[in-house]
Amino acid sequence: PGSSASSQFCIAGFYIELYSYFLM
Repeated sequence: PGSSASSQFCIAGFYIELYSYFLM
């Protein structure tokens, strides 16, 4: 499950960066 959680966390970070870019 560790690998899965890491993957989800990476995806979440990517979405957060994309959202920040759009908000800018």
